[in-house]
Amino acid sequence: RMFNGVWRSDQGLGTLAVQSHMADLPRIFILWLTSFLLPLNILRYITMLTPLLIGPLGVYFLIKHFLSEKKFSYPSAFLGSLLYLCNLVVVQQFVVPLEMFVFHYAFLPWTFLYVFKFLEKPAKKTFALFIFFSILIVPQAHTATLFYAYFIGLLSFLTTYLVLNLNKSNI
Repeated sequence: RMFNGVWRSDQGLGTLAVQSHMADLPRIFILWLTSFLLPLNILRYITMLTPLLIGPLGVYFLIKHFLSEKKFSYPSAFLGSLLYLCNLVVVQQFVVPLEMFVFHYAFLPWTFLYVFKFLEKPAKKTFALFIFFSILIVPQAHTATLFYAYFIGLLSFLTTYLVLNLNKSNI
């Protein structure tokens, strides 16, 4: 079912699929790798709770990067990551976790951080890390609407960045 792509013969007369099961391939690969290290009965708990730690760390480094020249960057980054962790929506997402929301929560700040770092100072390592986190966030595209929201947010971020930097260079 994951390798057939768009054509789904098990849904009626081969209708187009609403969900992209192929988007789960990075998550399945992570599960397969961790299955060699962990017992199967705790594999789901680990893969659902690890993003709960990865997401606030990404927000911490993102805010710290934005406020790197300010003396209050560390407390602000800590409070921002704490708000990202203790948000009521996060509690709702992790009570009955769905993988696409969990991976979106975990890797969204990391992708935005490395897009911003790459725009500031292009380097192969920064671009490679952006590609790495972009691959890890792919399971969010299991349902297309979440990917659309991510893509619109990323385009808005890039557009705002470019408009602000064009104005700075013209002054």
